[in-house]
Amino acid sequence: MSSMNTKFKIKFEKFEGSANELVRSIKENIIDINHVPIVEILNNFLEFLFKNRGSIDIDVASETITNAAIILKMKSEQLLPDLKNKNEVENDEEKEDERILDNKDVYLKEYNKYQKIVKYLNQKKYNQDDIFFPFGKNNDEKIDIEIQEVDLADLLSALEKVLKNKKKEEFVSIKRRTFTVATKMNEILDILKYNKEGISFDYFMETAQTKLEIIVIFLALLELIYYKKIVCHQNGNFGRIIFYLKGDDLHSKKN
Repeated sequence: MSSMNTKFKIKFEKFEGSANELVRSIKENIIDINHVPIVEILNNFLEFLFKNRGSIDIDVASETITNAAIILKMKSEQLLPDLKNKNEVENDEEKEDERILDNKDVYLKEYNKYQKIVKYLNQKKYNQDDIFFPFGKNNDEKIDIEIQEVDLADLLSALEKVLKNKKKEEFVSIKRRTFTVATKMNEILDILKYNKEGISFDYFMETAQTKLEIIVIFLALLELIYYKKIVCHQNGNFGRIIFYLKGDDLHSKKN
């Protein structure tokens, strides 16, 4: 039972505390986002989730996942190039890094949006053996989220498998990374537009060339779900997770 109350703690040279506290520290300029060791945090975070996935409380898991996603989003988008200023980046990377950092409040605005998800999940009462997410039922506050019949443990296992199977990548200059969350969102919508039967989580992950791209694709999927552009389903325990355009899935057609 004690594991149900276990909360993920982040610890590095300049900080020790929860993911929520880290986001707040970045927002209040106490911690420089450039000093956040995102790879180390991600590895420790996944290890924590997999170690406790059999008994972890859904409220604990949802809050941790939400805040970790915020940090990943801020860090990954900060590292990605601004294509409109590509020449400026190449000529003066230091100034561009400062410009991105100065605009970190743009990314921190996502904080309030993701906190709505946590608030919604905390209102739900789940059994430990029944941690599906049928959003849109029995909730007083309408939240624009539509993830249906996706098992948390299976989703985490799928992500773990992808990250473990991704071979150690050679260094690729940040200037060559020409993808963003926005471009990945458009790519995903285009793919699903021509695949009415749906596309699996594994397919999207297999298209990524680097771990950073895996993270960006994952964030793009979350964004599309949030804005109700896509939905996802899982056929039974340990089944494949399939994404559809909103309205193309069988569940929507039946309803």
